[in-house]
Amino acid sequence: MNKAGVTFILTTHDLSDIEHLACRVIVVNHGEIVFDDSISTLRRHWGEKKIIAVSTVHPLPDLTLPGITVTKRFSAFQAELEQDLAVYELNKFIALVNKTSTIRDLSVQEPQIEEAIKVLYKKESLLGEGKGNN
Repeated sequence: MNKAGVTFILTTHDLSDIEHLACRVIVVNHGEIVFDDSISTLRRHWGEKKIIAVSTVHPLPDLTLPGITVTKRFSAFQAELEQDLAVYELNKFIALVNKTSTIRDLSVQEPQIEEAIKVLYKKESLLGEGKGNN
């Protein structure tokens, strides 16, 4: 029905609903609209980040590199990390890990939309703090 021109208003805290159903997103924080645009624009708020899950044959190398944050370390051979592709390219990461550790399995995913909302609220919170100082 939406493609036929019918507009639906969905109010929810279930962000997976938003990802599956909405084309346009309006985020309200403390009664003020802090975002009004598309899902893809909302995703851009966290930059070119990806969630990487990697498992290797040999122990993983030191992953303290610019643009890489290890979010979970399951073992010496398996980790999940957030990688900012604008800072450290994916092909360089794959080459580094494969050279030293031999990749057994690797998956690359988009961060959850919740992360974009958190970033958006943090920006608004920082802007709100600055308003009181003028």
